[in-house]
Amino acid sequence: MIMFIEALGNNKSESLLKLFTGAIKKFGTPFRSRTDMGMENVRNAEFMLQQRGIGSVVTGKNVHNQRIERVWRDVYDGVLVFYSELVYFMKDEGVLDIMNPLHICTLHYVYMGRINQSLVTWCEAWSTHRHRIVKSFQIRLWTAGMANNQVSDPESAQGIFDAESETVHDS
Repeated sequence: MIMFIEALGNNKSESLLKLFTGAIKKFGTPFRSRTDMGMENVRNAEFMLQQRGIGSVVTGKNVHNQRIERVWRDVYDGVLVFYSELVYFMKDEGVLDIMNPLHICTLHYVYMGRINQSLVTWCEAWSTHRHRIVKSFQIRLWTAGMANNQVSDPESAQGIFDAESETVHDS
């Protein structure tokens, strides 16, 4: 199940950590988190190591993770292809200069909210689709896993971050 998905205007570790901890508040702290080795994942890895210890973070190249590659393909096909083709169309028509920071800022302003709403809608639909191999729904699999494994409560992330600076506290 996809715990969070959002288009961001940056690739910063702090931004991703904010989304990750938001998902933890909603769903609880996972036993394990799988990421690629990008620098944007460093804070998430620190958080998981602090909460769950060694073995709680699995890193590797995305190309070696068929599940996430399939999800990204589905995200592109289900949501992003529309916006991608729109941007290419505007560029081809000469109304968008991708080298102009004002044009990029305007794209973010106009489309970021729309993209994120489309992602939320897609994610809700994807989470309720049948999983072909186990013949069940993503949400049912997650619920069964939570019931069987007693993952920590959603309040587990509370108090870990300093409210003003959002820095991780050392244990």
